[in-house]
Amino acid sequence: MAMDGWVRLHRQSMESRVYQDDAMWKLWCECKMRAAYCDRFVVVRVGRGTKTIELKRGQFIFGRNQWAQRLNQKPSSIGRRMKTLAEWGNVSIQLGSHFSIVTVCNYETYNPLPGDDEQPTEEHVDSIRTAYGQHTDTKKKDKKFKKGKKEKKQEEPSADIAFDEFWQATIKGNKTSRPDARKAWDKAVDLIHAVRIGTSVAEARSWLLERWVTYNASPKANGEFNPHPATWLNKGRYDDDEAAWQDGGNKTKGGSLGRASRASIRPGQRHPDDQANEAF
Repeated sequence: MAMDGWVRLHRQSMESRVYQDDAMWKLWCECKMRAAYCDRFVVVRVGRGTKTIELKRGQFIFGRNQWAQRLNQKPSSIGRRMKTLAEWGNVSIQLGSHFSIVTVCNYETYNPLPGDDEQPTEEHVDSIRTAYGQHTDTKKKDKKFKKGKKEKKQEEPSADIAFDEFWQATIKGNKTSRPDARKAWDKAVDLIHAVRIGTSVAEARSWLLERWVTYNASPKANGEFNPHPATWLNKGRYDDDEAAWQDGGNKTKGGSLGRASRASIRPGQRHPDDQANEAF
């Protein structure tokens, strides 16, 4: 990646919520500087092979382990902060099993093309983004209040039906703590809707339900160490590679897999579980 050129940075950024956290600010600056300046193709290592990915202007490839080393932060912290940036509207994320493609929202304001003299100022954009959360939340609450309870009653059945189907798809011996599972379900649906650009709430529910049905039909769900529904949702296991679900779960106290299994991995070869957890 070429490291020449520049991105806009305005003093008004110091009033944004991203700036208040040093690690979050460092990650946000890295996102803007790593984003592609123009459409291009990149080759990415996937397992034992490679894959050619097309990046649009303002996009970059994200893998939490690689970024954790680059920014000297924990992988879990990097993944959590990136999801927070998505919730705030700074980026949008296309999730993948080995890596994710992240798009910097309003990239033109940070790195305009030559001749784009009519771009909005950084001060204006940062002010909008800083207030975006409060403004949007207030607007949504007012809108729902004006439409009244009738619309609310119309929306509730679809959410309840989707969760009922989720619960029915759960293996009989694993139906534990339905209230906790419902809270985790709603949280997961909201997160998927937030980070997957263009995905409606209904589509997020359908996709999550499909992943849960697929998981419960796998050897992993029928193995010895099958997480409860709420745990599965809260840990974001719906983003796991389906190949990881084909393991029946013969674990030992030494870790997620027995020592003999990991000992069979040749030097320089990555374990499938490590690859599946790379994206987030």
